[in-house]
Amino acid sequence: GVAAGAAAMGGVMGRRAMSELVPAAISDLEKELEGLPEAIKRMLSLENASQMEINKHNMRAAIKSYQLHPSDTGSPEVQVAILTVRIAYMTSHAQQHRKDKHSAKGLVQMVNDRKTLLKYLRRESEERYFKLIGSLGIRDVINLIPPMAFLPAEAARKDLAKQRQRLQLKTQEKQQKVAKKIESDARRAKSAPP
Repeated sequence: GVAAGAAAMGGVMGRRAMSELVPAAISDLEKELEGLPEAIKRMLSLENASQMEINKHNMRAAIKSYQLHPSDTGSPEVQVAILTVRIAYMTSHAQQHRKDKHSAKGLVQMVNDRKTLLKYLRRESEERYFKLIGSLGIRDVINLIPPMAFLPAEAARKDLAKQRQRLQLKTQEKQQKVAKKIESDARRAKSAPP
């Protein structure tokens, strides 16, 4: 309705604006509010809504944008879009309330749930997967080595080279220790009376 659509006017979700995440909802909103007076538009904006109403509206807009058919609320695309909306809000909440460890744990769980759904979607249809992560602005980190996933390519290569160098040094040290032990055992055997 008009009230639900009007709620999107002032809504910003985390770092990503609602217009970027769910562009269809914003264009519908503008059509619904066209003939209304300015005072009513201000009353129906999200500037006057509680955070719970803003979150609900953002989730409804995400569902509307990513559903495959009119009654779709459970497809992987819709579930990932809803989780992305919730993650965006919880990220901003976690930045404001650093000591709220329970919510931070919930945020990590939501990220893991979304990752699981994305893995499923990629397994089922790579085309739908890449279309979804492109439209949501999510990185494709499913196939990356975890420590390297968040490093730039050059830094990842340097880190890998350092790890190899450390491993080579450790194996050389072990070989030297073994050689010294064999040498000392041979000396003992010579110096020992027969």
